[in-house]
Amino acid sequence: MNQYAPIPDWNRLRANKTVAWPYRYTVGSASVLAEAILPTRILGGDHFNPWTQTIHLTSDIPAIALHELGHAKDFARREYPGTYGAVYGVWPIHHESIASMEAMHHVYESGEIDQIAEAQRILYPAFGTYVGGTVGQFIPQYASPLYASAVIAGHLNAAWLNQQINTDLQRYQRVLAGHPMNEGSLLAGTNTTSTGREAIATVSPVDESTQR
Repeated sequence: MNQYAPIPDWNRLRANKTVAWPYRYTVGSASVLAEAILPTRILGGDHFNPWTQTIHLTSDIPAIALHELGHAKDFARREYPGTYGAVYGVWPIHHESIASMEAMHHVYESGEIDQIAEAQRILYPAFGTYVGGTVGQFIPQYASPLYASAVIAGHLNAAWLNQQINTDLQRYQRVLAGHPMNEGSLLAGTNTTSTGREAIATVSPVDESTQR
């Protein structure tokens, strides 16, 4: 959390053999440079960097951390993570939906009502920002109302779902728990290093011999 470490980030970028070097030294280099110039430690902005395979956290909200871990898990199982990451820059809706579903799957599996409510209250409006922002870039004259509408829809959907958490949780435990969306825990395959108040999660690759 709150870590500013551009040199270690650059070293992780160079060492990440799961992504082919053209992606690492173009988009990846730009991402590390952006993190160095606009540090999340000051400006905020939790995110997963697929080029360095690290999760950067500046908040202490579990739902956001789970969402970023969902991104890490999603990228780790992709055959072509470099291409998958490049697509994110144009159409992030798919990636964001998977990360949020992974997070929701985890909190529903925990059975903690408060965690489920918080995750829905945060993740649905956040997803709306990506839907509105992505669609708006193709229809720029309606970008602002599309963005606002998507965020409002996310808030309304979260409020509606939070009114029926007990029913949904019972349904999940009865029907879905025996058929998890994806195998493995969100916390599997991650290593966390910390110094005082600073911490960063490094995601272990599935197969380091694959470069795409």
